[in-house]
Amino acid sequence: SSDSRYSENYGMPDPCYEWTVSPDGSKVATKNGNNPSICLWDAPNKVLIKELPGLRGQYSVFEFNSDGTKLLLSSPKESTVMLICVDSCTVLNEIKVDDPEYAVLSKDEKYLLTVSSTGDEMFIWELRSGTCVDSKTIQTPRYFKEMSPVPQLSRDNRFVSLCFRNEKEEEVFEGPEEGYSIYKTRLCDLYLWDRDEQKDYWLRNLPSRFVDSFFISSNGKHRILLLTDGSFGIAKITDEKFCFVRN
Repeated sequence: SSDSRYSENYGMPDPCYEWTVSPDGSKVATKNGNNPSICLWDAPNKVLIKELPGLRGQYSVFEFNSDGTKLLLSSPKESTVMLICVDSCTVLNEIKVDDPEYAVLSKDEKYLLTVSSTGDEMFIWELRSGTCVDSKTIQTPRYFKEMSPVPQLSRDNRFVSLCFRNEKEEEVFEGPEEGYSIYKTRLCDLYLWDRDEQKDYWLRNLPSRFVDSFFISSNGKHRILLLTDGSFGIAKITDEKFCFVRN
């Protein structure tokens, strides 16, 4: 994530272009411009706790674990994903994988999802052994530019979801027939991989401005899309199709 206002509020000399917040909101890990070190901040007091040694430059900040004691880092340049202990800065787990542009830790901390920068290759790793236990190759959308929000793994580790934002713009009509407005927006494609059934599903050509963030519900069968205006829609697998069931 990126937010120059955040870096200004915390007294950092450069805007931070990567940051993640612990689930309880007490800690923030950042990486900023001229100082590529990963820094750990006390969020409530806006105080720098420490600079994580030995992690300059090549590592990206991804996420804290559920209790905020561990931090997931990734380095496509070093072909490495690692989980470190925040307090001691020691490496708890390290996995070698080609092009780990995106990395997601499972809720039970047993597995790791990595996705390539091109978005077409996904791997599920057993964290303790570093063994690849599942993989998937897909055909990415033609106009794919970036993946946002980040990929997700359902709580039961059955479903993987991706959001592909495309560089192609299309005109979208909004409002009633009388007085409707027309605007241009990039489109995005939502993807769902059912690992148990080894099936995948697509929900295509959504206006990207609607998809601010999304979550997979506990039973894995619904995806909730949080929209930018605060409303939400629900997409579900219905009759072997992935479609909206409520807006």
